[in-house]
Amino acid sequence: MVGERWPLEPLQPERPSATATRWRFADGAGELQFVSSVTEPFCATCDRLRLTADGQLRTCLFAETETDLRGPLRAGASDAELDAIVRAAVLAKGPGHGMADPEWTYTGRPMSLIGG
Repeated sequence: MVGERWPLEPLQPERPSATATRWRFADGAGELQFVSSVTEPFCATCDRLRLTADGQLRTCLFAETETDLRGPLRAGASDAELDAIVRAAVLAKGPGHGMADPEWTYTGRPMSLIGG
C-alpha cells in the first residue's frame, strides 16, 4: 500500500540475520523497514538478545521467560559466570515464537514494560 503512493525499491539486508526487509523510496527521500515476524518468520537466523531495563535477558522479543542477570551482577558474578549464564539462556532458546499458531497467546511482558 505504501508503494502505491510512494514508489519503493528493495534494498539488501544489512546482514544475513537481519530481521527486517529494507526499502528505499524511489525518489531518494528516505528508507523504511518492515519486520514481518508472523508472515515471514526469521527465528532460525535471529541473532538478537535483549537486555531489559531491569536486568533480565530475553532471547526473543516474544519470550515468556527471562534470565536474571541483575541478581548475579549484584552478587559479584565473574565474567566467566555471566558468560555461562548467557550461554545457557541462548542454548535454551526455543526454535520460534509460535505466533503463527492460531492457539498462541502471549502472556509475557510487553515492550513498554521491558524498556523497549
